[in-house]
Amino acid sequence: WFVSVKLYNAMYLPTKTGNYAIRVCIQEDNIVFPVKNASDYVIEWNCCKEMSFNSIVNDIYALPDVFIYLEDGKGNKICYQRFNAKYFYNNKDILLIKLLPEPCNNKITHAHLSGVIKLSLTINNKPINETNNLLDIQQPITNVDPYIDTTTTYTLVINIHLTRYLP
Repeated sequence: WFVSVKLYNAMYLPTKTGNYAIRVCIQEDNIVFPVKNASDYVIEWNCCKEMSFNSIVNDIYALPDVFIYLEDGKGNKICYQRFNAKYFYNNKDILLIKLLPEPCNNKITHAHLSGVIKLSLTINNKPINETNNLLDIQQPITNVDPYIDTTTTYTLVINIHLTRYLP
């Protein structure tokens, strides 16, 4: 399996000027984006990273979940989001993902302080096309239901807060 992530930026971060990194995990494999300093609650990354991982299954529906973490400058996971891998199969869309506070360390206590990241994440069983840093999709995975269009399936997480508390 191959994973391609283009990370654009992070917004509404917990602190105005803290150091943060983004980590994308599937199974025991990780893509880690470099630690950067926030400026006015925003960090611009604008970079692509890719990886491959091995799985004993060849079915997109049987792959483990994808975890996206916001880490502080010391590598502590402070916010996260979890998705089923099938949502990223052959994905070419840019996603806005609302992160949730990581309950294991209690550094962030309210969801409105946990941030939003903008990225494009694609999972496929073909190698990455070097010319455009996107996955080259030529044939579908054999066990995918042909009547489900996975390119338009979305998971939307919405947290509604009073606007007076937003930074």
